[in-house]
Amino acid sequence: MAVETVRPMLDLVKSALDASKELEAHPSGPTEPALQALEALQARRVTAAQLASSQAGKLLRPLLKHASPAVSQAAASVIAAWKECVRREAEEGRGGSGDAPSEQPSSTARHPSAAAAGVPVKVEGAQRPAGAGAAAAAPSSLKRTAPGVGTCEPPGSTPASSRPAPKRPAVAATGCGGGSMATPAPVPSTGDKVRDLCRTTFAAALCLAVEELRAAPSPDEEACATPGALAVAMEEELRRQHGGVTEGYKAKFRSLSFNLKDRKNPDLRRKVLTGRIAPDLLVTLAPEALASDAQREENARIREKKLFDSAPSAAKQPTTDQFQCGKCRQRKTTYYQMQTRSADEPMTTFVTCLNCNNRWKFC
Repeated sequence: MAVETVRPMLDLVKSALDASKELEAHPSGPTEPALQALEALQARRVTAAQLASSQAGKLLRPLLKHASPAVSQAAASVIAAWKECVRREAEEGRGGSGDAPSEQPSSTARHPSAAAAGVPVKVEGAQRPAGAGAAAAAPSSLKRTAPGVGTCEPPGSTPASSRPAPKRPAVAATGCGGGSMATPAPVPSTGDKVRDLCRTTFAAALCLAVEELRAAPSPDEEACATPGALAVAMEEELRRQHGGVTEGYKAKFRSLSFNLKDRKNPDLRRKVLTGRIAPDLLVTLAPEALASDAQREENARIREKKLFDSAPSAAKQPTTDQFQCGKCRQRKTTYYQMQTRSADEPMTTFVTCLNCNNRWKFC
């Protein structure tokens, strides 16, 4: 059936709406005029463009809630038929714009990413239409003839392929890959994940010490070995001290790692790097000896506070002669009171004899 124009469809929609309003005003009236107009609309073949320009679907939608069941059902059938027409049109459109290539030896076309700039792109081989097929074939079949097409480079810039490679930072004699925590020195692998992690962590911390030594050089201090070699020696000594990768090995590794990577503890790293603390001595040091000077002062302050808090109160208790000791018959006593029973009961008095240290209580 040929696709018809919009005007007759709108006339039928107007007829259906007028008849439906007349039927609402006179419920006992005939339903045939409204139903005939709706059946004629259902039989028409429409397109998405026609429905968009005429807004016929929106005009008919109020009829879905019409008081007459026959009219509401007929309106629902019309809308369902129009949806089917639009679906078939979409399927036919996809089928008509398939990926069948048209053979052309070569041609000049515009690449989608170059359309805004107006740069021509030479296309060789089969030319595919815009769509999924063209997007899939674009990376292999397009030859870019102008800089900036399909790349992030602006036109007029030097292509990335012709730019000189960036210079890599020279690896220092210490063995640090750039001398930072992010690029630790390469260390020999043992095949054990825990041991390899331990070596890499130690090497990274010592590379940080190399950076600090470069920033503030001292004539009396120089690295005794590369960070990688020191890290291997430290891990080997740690494994020997604990008889393998045990829980003690892991606990000591965490303690060493925390103190060596502490930004506020540069002295420990520098002492290890310069050989003032040998690996066999380092793995035996207590956590207190590994801490920085600031951390030691903080620990001492905490211990002093805890000791003061745990000491008994030195406040003097009141003395009185009102109570007589039943043991030595003296009246030199001290006392204090405390609420040991319910709130409505009197407080309990605790008495201590200063002569014989006898203690008793009463309410």
